[in-house]
Amino acid sequence: MADPHLGWTKKPPAANRNAQTVPDWMNDKGNCGDVKFLLMCPAGNNALPQNPFVIKKTVEQHVGKVDGAYPIDRHTKYVIKVRSEDQYKKIQKINKLCTGTPVIIEPHPTLNSTKCVVSCPAVRDLTEDEICTELKDQDVLSVRRFTIMREGKVTPTNTLVVTLNKVTVPDRLYFGYVTAETRPYYPSPLRCKKCFAFGHTAERCSSSQKCHNCGDDAHGECGQSSKCVNCDGNHPSTSRNCPEFKKEQAIITLKVDEDLTYVEAR
Repeated sequence: MADPHLGWTKKPPAANRNAQTVPDWMNDKGNCGDVKFLLMCPAGNNALPQNPFVIKKTVEQHVGKVDGAYPIDRHTKYVIKVRSEDQYKKIQKINKLCTGTPVIIEPHPTLNSTKCVVSCPAVRDLTEDEICTELKDQDVLSVRRFTIMREGKVTPTNTLVVTLNKVTVPDRLYFGYVTAETRPYYPSPLRCKKCFAFGHTAERCSSSQKCHNCGDDAHGECGQSSKCVNCDGNHPSTSRNCPEFKKEQAIITLKVDEDLTYVEAR
C-alpha cells in the first residue's frame, strides 16, 4: 500500500470521471460540472417497484436526462448522478414516482465528499478545528492529523487528512500564503470488529463475536494457537501481515489511483 506521506505512487492519478467535463468558460448551461450524487429511497413502508423503467421515466419527466443512476441494496434504493445544479435542486422536489409510489430523494450521505493528504509544517501549532475553520472557503469539511508513536507517546505530525465537500481533489490547498500540494488518501481496509472478515462493519454483521486470535467464538483471554479467519494462517485475524489484508490494501490502492469503484478494482 502506498504510504500517504510519500505522495502519488509511480504515476499521476487517473482522470477523475466525476470531475467537471469542460472548462468553466464552456459550461455556460451549467450542465457539465462535477458530479453530485443523490439517493432515492421509498418513503414510509413502501417499496420501489421492481421495474427500472419507472425510475428512469420519473426522473426524466422532472429533470430530463441525468448523468447516470444505479440500484443499490438489492434494488431497494437508487443512486442518481447529476452534473447540473438546476437538476440537483429540482430532483429533490420529486416526492412520488410516475406510478404513485412515494419516494424521498436527498443528497447522498457519503459520495459527495472525498479525502486527500497534505503536509504543512506552518500549521504545526494550530488545532484541527482551527485549521478546518480557516480552510472552509476551500470546501474543507474536516481535518485530522496523522499521529505517530515516539518514545511511547502519541505525537501529532505535520501531515493532515483533509475531507472535502466535493468529488474532486484540488492539486493544492492554501494555508494563508503557504501552498501545500495534495496527495492521495488510502483508507485502511474495511474489517469487521465482530467477525474480523473484510468488507463490512460490525453493525452489519450477522455473525457471533469471534476471538481475534484463534477465530473461535469469543471466550475472553485466549491461550490457543493463532489462526486467521481470513486466510487460515498462523497469525491473529488483525495482523497487517496477513496476505488477505495486503490484498485488500492493493485493491484500495488501485481503486484510488485509477479512480475505480471497489467492485471494478477487485
